[in-house]
Amino acid sequence: MSNVSPVSHPASRNVLNSILRELTNIDLLALVNELKPNVVGKRFDKFYQYNDNEFFLKLKGDGQKTLLILLPYCFNFTNFTRDFKEPTAFAMTVRKYLENKQITGFEQLNMDRVIKLSSEDAALIIEFFGKGNLILVDKNSIIISALRNEETKIRKIGKGEAYSVLPSKKTSISQITAEYFVRAADKELSIIVNLSRLINFPALYFNEILKHQGLDPKKKTKEVTLKEIELIFKFASDFVKNAGKQSVIYEDKTYSGFDLQTKKVESNFATFSDLLDLLYSKYSKTAETEVSNVKLEKIIKKLKHQQEHVTSLEVEEREIKEIAELLLKKKELVEQLISAFAKFKKDKNKEELSKVLMKNKAVLKDRFIEIDLV
Repeated sequence: MSNVSPVSHPASRNVLNSILRELTNIDLLALVNELKPNVVGKRFDKFYQYNDNEFFLKLKGDGQKTLLILLPYCFNFTNFTRDFKEPTAFAMTVRKYLENKQITGFEQLNMDRVIKLSSEDAALIIEFFGKGNLILVDKNSIIISALRNEETKIRKIGKGEAYSVLPSKKTSISQITAEYFVRAADKELSIIVNLSRLINFPALYFNEILKHQGLDPKKKTKEVTLKEIELIFKFASDFVKNAGKQSVIYEDKTYSGFDLQTKKVESNFATFSDLLDLLYSKYSKTAETEVSNVKLEKIIKKLKHQQEHVTSLEVEEREIKEIAELLLKKKELVEQLISAFAKFKKDKNKEELSKVLMKNKAVLKDRFIEIDLV
């Protein structure tokens, strides 16, 4: 099986975005709640890196399980695997510090798109924002190794640096009040824009809450009552409390770890992890087919170009052969002209050269003789 990267290959990336979406912080909350009983207490086994965004972490103890990490789209138990090449340097480092170590902690950091899997001596931190990142830290949160070294004005990700979660500019849904929201919001902007701008909660789910309440997401904030805002926050808090209790793919091909009552259900799943694994397998198979098709098209195009080049060379070869055969037939004439021209260069007798040229319908042009041999 070839290494298909959702980032490196356009065909694979297009398929990825048509099947999966990026995980939100609430999705990750649902997944942590769901997976935690089957993760904590187990031991880290092998860690595999398939490409820049796809990883497999095998766990052992009371039955082996495999965690799939597809940045920033999937974090779930999987029944699928890949054909792995030699371990990367990053994978080897992760194995060195975590292999056979018991998992003592499994948590979401700062209610953000960040997961931490801990042992007594080290931890693997998985960031699902931007391109995503995997960061190995020691027990004091000093970075041992990172998939991607990064540096911004706020923090630096690199060996020897202290790890810190990116601070959120938004308020947690559990901490905000309707009164604070009304004071902080720009009353002329739509309610969905203000909710997304001020609160650390996915716009995807805010949209569903507003539709459920019969509120137009584009409605100006100044036109929404305090009671309606309080109800929005209540529904959002219920989302957090019920994270992962129902996992659904809807008829419009969207999916969620929650019951979105505004959409028609296509399929229900026992767990959010099962839902993501089904979509991952669909992506994986479709992407490989698409990439294979693209590669086949490139091979066909290359072969066509090579055939055109061969045909061009064959035409050129025939032309050269025809000229050579013609020169051979006119050998005596060509030698006569060469001899006359050499004599002219020696004694400068142009009259004699002109007679030879005229006789053979040839023309003297600067430093060469032009003759029609046909």
